Amino acid sequence: MQICIANLTSDLDGVKNIFNDFDRSPDFPARYQFLGEENDVLPKIYSLPKGAILLAKDQHTIAGFAALKSLGVKICELSRLYIKPEYRGKKLGRLLLVELLSFARLAGYKIVKTQAQPSMKAALNLYKSIGFEIISPKIVNSFRELVYLEKKL
Repeated sequence: MQICIANLTSDLDGVKNIFNDFDRSPDFPARYQFLGEENDVLPKIYSLPKGAILLAKDQHTIAGFAALKSLGVKICELSRLYIKPEYRGKKLGRLLLVELLSFARLAGYKIVKTQAQPSMKAALNLYKSIGFEIISPKIVNSFRELVYLEKKL
């Protein structure tokens, strides 16, 4: 398994495909409201040096990804973390998250924020095990119930 930063030119079709896999996953019953629109502007949102999409590749197959985008000068957001079902249980989520946090530090960020649905127990446990703290209990917005977390770098 190889972890690499997506080239948003040559990898763009594969990145869009795995973003769509994420959106269609039965693990996420409440769809992410702007994902289709976001697909159209991926290079703008996730471009280096302040954003990135990390890919976990098994040969030429994308097994999972993690995406980071800027929320300001010193704050960024882990906006997506997804592993295809057939690759789960192999610690790829942890590997992607550790690499993404390293990228965030090098990019000069001081805080990483993320959110997850309360039903996403594995993700919440992973975030907590790496040092994320819950900053706001469950909040219901018009789309879904979310737990908000952050990690100081």
